[in-house]
Amino acid sequence: MMEIKSCPATTCGRPFQLNTFTTESATSLKPGQIKCPHCGVAFAGKSNSLFLTHALSLDQERKFLAHRRDNENGVENLSPHKRTEVFWGELSACEHFVQIYNDDTAFMDTLESFIREGLLTGDAAIVIATESHLANLEARLIKNGIDVAAARLQDKYIPLIAEETLAKFMVNGWPNDGLFASTVMDLLARARRNGRKVRAFGEMVALLWAQGHSAATVRLEHLWNQLCSQQSFLLFCAYPRVGFTENASDSIAHVCTMHSKVIAA
Repeated sequence: MMEIKSCPATTCGRPFQLNTFTTESATSLKPGQIKCPHCGVAFAGKSNSLFLTHALSLDQERKFLAHRRDNENGVENLSPHKRTEVFWGELSACEHFVQIYNDDTAFMDTLESFIREGLLTGDAAIVIATESHLANLEARLIKNGIDVAAARLQDKYIPLIAEETLAKFMVNGWPNDGLFASTVMDLLARARRNGRKVRAFGEMVALLWAQGHSAATVRLEHLWNQLCSQQSFLLFCAYPRVGFTENASDSIAHVCTMHSKVIAA
């Protein structure tokens, strides 16, 4: 679960993003402890939960405080759907965010919202996903008024099958830096025609993780981070929670630290 909390320390009081995971196993982070990313003050949460915190940007803090002033309920009490809409509006040009999801419906709701909002605002969207997720996404977009065929012809919507794309740059079970950069840069060049901004979704890391290639997954996340920073595009990836088995809490925490934001499942 993702929400916005404010530091209880009277000398701080700043808002931050709080991600909560239930855990019954040992973890390198202290269960039940929430630590403000601004001042470092620690305070108690549920004893059976693991908490990860992220500082908001100054602009995100400003928007949050404005929401809180204008609405006595605040952003933290909005529905998950509305909270996600606020979240998209607060992302900077080179954010790399992740969702750890329990079921496909929650994940597909997020993916559809991310891609639909981008297409409606003039962005191009690159979607590297499994065949079933691509089919589900396109059906949802069409149902909600998006002309997917026209967007595809204009390279505003570029869908690719994750398994096939992964095969283009994996060498002996390891992502090749040059082949990865070449593959993604070609896609970015197509998507950026006419000066369009780009947002991308990639499911390849989840496939590697599900196959047990944790080191290769971390390396691929690193390559994505490098390219995202250099090329300034929004990047979304997602992992099914069932893929985290042994030492699940530690694994989830590790995956989350490789991203600038974590969104609610």
